[in-house]
Amino acid sequence: MKTKNSLLIIICAFIAAPFAWMGASEAEQLFFQANVHFAEEHYAEAIPLYLKALELQPSANIHYNLGNAHYLTGNTGLARLHWEKAIAMNPRHATARIHRDMLLAELSLSENNSGFWYNFIARFSINQWVMVTALSFWAMAFLWLLRRTRKTTM
Repeated sequence: MKTKNSLLIIICAFIAAPFAWMGASEAEQLFFQANVHFAEEHYAEAIPLYLKALELQPSANIHYNLGNAHYLTGNTGLARLHWEKAIAMNPRHATARIHRDMLLAELSLSENNSGFWYNFIARFSINQWVMVTALSFWAMAFLWLLRRTRKTTM
């Protein structure tokens, strides 16, 4: 019985594997092809593929890789733009921050982004801050109602 189930699972896996590959979106395939060009150091060939992938499915990682490709082709302005977009989409994208900060230091354009409040606010995305604010509001409302009901029962 156990071998019968194992054999059935293996057969299903072999049947489903081609369909899983076909299920990969066109954006993922373009991103993979662009990464292959990037790994082969054909940065100029990778850029149009990254741009097509971005049109189909915006992603912080695609912006980050596109920034790297632009930087390595000598286009520092577009590199910074895409790294900034990656950070805007994902504030925790540490490598995009590092590359952006290194570029700014290289160009002597360092920004004062090292204070406590800047680092505190940059920890979360806007959506996460909205969630924290909403949860805080409801927690305060609940505590206020709880306190009010205790006063009236006493």
